[in-house]
This record gives sequence, C-alpha cells and structure tokens, in this order.
Amino acid sequence: MGHYRVTNHARVRMADRAGIGRKRDIKKEFQLALKYGDIGKIEDDDFLDYLEDRMMTGKGVKVYNGKIFIHKNHTLITVYDIPDRFR
Repeated sequence: MGHYRVTNHARVRMADRAGIGRKRDIKKEFQLALKYGDIGKIEDDDFLDYLEDRMMTGKGVKVYNGKIFIHKNHTLITVYDIPDRFR
C-alpha cells in the first residue's frame, strides 16, 4: 500500500465525515484520492471558485468520492465533505 500516513485529526475527521474509522481503510481511500482526485479535472467553475476562496488549491488538495482531502506529501492532514450544492 505504500508509505501513507494519517494524522490523528484526519482519522477523526474520516470517521465523522465518511464513516471510515480503521486506519487501513483510511489509507486505502487516501491512496485512491491521490491517484484519482486531481482537481485539474474539475470542470465546475463554481466548485473551483469555492475551493479557491478557501485556499484549497494546489498539490496538497485532492477531490475524490465526495470528499476534499488535504495532505502534505503522503500524510493526510484532514478531510472535508464536498457541499451538497456541488455534488
């Protein structure tokens, strides 16, 4: 699975916001987000503006499976839900 780390804060947020509490499952979801969650593929300008307004752009942000993953290198820092209006 590689060397992926999950902070305690991210673990709590994943449990609260995604219902995923096991570190192994969180790491797997994070790995998939890193692979498939490139924000450069997002075509919704309003959602891109939302991310930009909250400074959620750049290499440390991935959007995958209804969640916004904030990371640095291979360490997951926190996770947010995508607001319903953008789903």
